[in-house]
Amino acid sequence: MLILWQTSLLRRTKLTVRDEVSNGLSYYDYTFLTEVPRLYQMVERQVRDYAPALADQDIASFLRLGSWIGGDRDGHPNVTPGVTLDTLRAQRAAISAVYREAVAFLREHLTQSTDDLPPAGALRAAIAQQRDGDTLRFPGELYSEMLDIIWEKLGADSYGSGDDLLADLRQTRQISIILITHDISTSSDLADEVLVMYAGQLVEHSLSTTGYTKPLHPYAHGLMSSVPTLREDKKLEFIPGQPPSLINPPTGCRFAARCPRRFDRCDQEPPTFTVGNHGELVKCWLHAKG
Repeated sequence: MLILWQTSLLRRTKLTVRDEVSNGLSYYDYTFLTEVPRLYQMVERQVRDYAPALADQDIASFLRLGSWIGGDRDGHPNVTPGVTLDTLRAQRAAISAVYREAVAFLREHLTQSTDDLPPAGALRAAIAQQRDGDTLRFPGELYSEMLDIIWEKLGADSYGSGDDLLADLRQTRQISIILITHDISTSSDLADEVLVMYAGQLVEHSLSTTGYTKPLHPYAHGLMSSVPTLREDKKLEFIPGQPPSLINPPTGCRFAARCPRRFDRCDQEPPTFTVGNHGELVKCWLHAKG
C-alpha cells in the first residue's frame, strides 16, 4: 500500500510502441494462451463423443488471433518497419516461452520406461536422427528424451514453422497417462476420462465431458460442487461427515452415512455398477435399473 501511495500518477517519460507491445503481451498468459487451448480441447471432446469416426483427425485451425499493436502501419509515425519486426519477434518469443513451459512439464512427467514398454519405431528413429550419435539425456525414457529435444529446439528458436513443431510433438502422442490427484482443476484440463474413488472403491467412471459437469454418483457430485471455478457462478457445497473405516466397512454403500439421497437399500446392500445414458459406469442404487 505504501508503494502505491508513493507512486506518481503520471510518468515523466512517454511510452514507446515497444512498451505498448510488451504491455499487450503481458495479458496473453492468462487470457488467450490459456483459454484458446481449452476451447480446442472442448471441441475435440465433442467431436470424439458425437462423431467417433473423426476422433483420430486433428482439429483444423478455426480461430486466429490478431493484434494491431506494433503493426498499424497506416500512417502511425512511430510504427516503423523495425518496430514491426521487433513486435513479431516479441510475439514469437512469448508463444515459444509458453510452449517451452508446457513441454518441460511433460518431460518431467512422461517418465514411462521404454525398456519395459517399447515405443513405436518412428520415435526411436526420430530421436536417433536428431541426437545424431550424441549421448541420450534420458536413456530408457524415450518420451522424455523426445520432449527434451523439443524443449532444446524451442530454446534455440530452430523451428522453421508450426508444422515442424507439430511433427515432433506427434512422436510423443502414442501414450496414455494415469493421473492420480485431488487437484480437480488441473485434471479437468488434462483428462479424457474420469474415475472417482471413495473409501477404496471405484464409484464412477465417465468421460470428462460429463464427469466434471454432470456427475451421477452423490459423492462425485459433492466433490465437483466443492471446487470453485471462474467459468460459472455457482454456490459451493461441502460433504459432511467422515469416511468409513476400511478395516470394518459398512454392509451397504460405503458413502451412505454421508449421502444426502440415502434410502433403506443403501444401508442393506452394496451397490453394483449401472450403465448411464452416456455410457458412464456408476455404483449407486439411485441409478439402478429394473
